[in-house]
Amino acid sequence: MGEIERGRRVIVPPYLKPQKEEKKEARGERRLRIKGVEDVAKGSVRLNKAVYEEMGSPGELEVVEGEKKRTFLAMADEKTPQQEVWANPEDLRVLGIAEGTVVTVRRTK
Repeated sequence: MGEIERGRRVIVPPYLKPQKEEKKEARGERRLRIKGVEDVAKGSVRLNKAVYEEMGSPGELEVVEGEKKRTFLAMADEKTPQQEVWANPEDLRVLGIAEGTVVTVRRTK
């Protein structure tokens, strides 16, 4: 009665199976819409706090649009919408990026 026949499959209940740990890696880059805001200091950008933490709380970010690329100091801000990154309007003018353009924001290595 206590023996298992050869070739028979044993069903293991889910509560006896080992649980897999999900590793949550920090995403290296995001595609966000850039907006010029006067309150942001030159040479820095503001991200939503959740996005900032999701990217691994980087000190510096690289903003890329086409072949235009520049490194900025990153700051978390709860006022910033989740799908936007705020920069100084003069920085946008220097880069030649129009407000509302979708840019790639990368963590610097």
